[in-house]
Amino acid sequence: MHKTYKVAILATVGVSILSNMERRVKDMQIPQEIKQLVEGSPRLRPDDPKQAEFLKHAERLESPLAQVVLAEIVRDPRGMSAELNTVIGFLSDWTHTPYIDELRIYLYPTDTGTSIFCANMIRRYITEYADKFAEEAKLKRECKITCEINVLKRFGVDEQFFTEGLDDLLNKYAELIVRLKQENFKVVLAPVGGFKPECTYATIIGLLCGVDKVVYIHEAFRCFIELPAIPIDVSSWVIKLAEQIGHEACPRHVIESLGFDVEELKDRRILEEIGEEYRIAPWLIKILSIKGVKLSVSR
Repeated sequence: MHKTYKVAILATVGVSILSNMERRVKDMQIPQEIKQLVEGSPRLRPDDPKQAEFLKHAERLESPLAQVVLAEIVRDPRGMSAELNTVIGFLSDWTHTPYIDELRIYLYPTDTGTSIFCANMIRRYITEYADKFAEEAKLKRECKITCEINVLKRFGVDEQFFTEGLDDLLNKYAELIVRLKQENFKVVLAPVGGFKPECTYATIIGLLCGVDKVVYIHEAFRCFIELPAIPIDVSSWVIKLAEQIGHEACPRHVIESLGFDVEELKDRRILEEIGEEYRIAPWLIKILSIKGVKLSVSR
């Protein structure tokens, strides 16, 4: 009897659906107001007032825009969505796909109306047209398929993305990966859409947490690519520094007496300046906590 699998795919989401829709609406027999709304949508700034319009359309099942876009996705899922192209491309190519009993798909849009709209369209296709999705992906009909959206706050919104966005990514991404691994899921990353910082850090965090695969569709050659899941870890000297400093802030001379360069650590955002003292950056504390490294409360 062949081994069965539980698989989780974590995919970052951009606006490829709107980009593809923008190219297609010119030749479609649809209301003019929908064409006008789609035109220019992939290039909207995060703070553009139109972002709110797309958020409203994402939340309304009866939205005319959503219905038109969903119909086009159903007709051509891989051509309409880079995320679906990657997910379906991976599953249809993986030799173990016919033996998947449970598939969980987690979508991570950025905190913009357009990205959230696209994520909702992907989820609706996967859940409302599960049989068609399963057929495209070569999943067995009895495979349990679920799809969940986790919006990454602050990513792409403003310059605070590093502190607030990274913290949200760690909370929603790293902890989930660790939990899924504990539940014996094969975890696959698909850093497909969204802003570059999001995709970069999502991949790094995934590798730190021991994901099984990293996949995407090569833009130039339109072919499925699987990257090696290179095992990476937090450097031992960083762990040593964190263990010696603990959670509390401490003066510069204390850190330097331990043999560390404060300015270099601050520049690399390993240390955070608090008044005249320094502490381990919260993002690093979170990663160490996820990896089971316990830091002292006081020195």
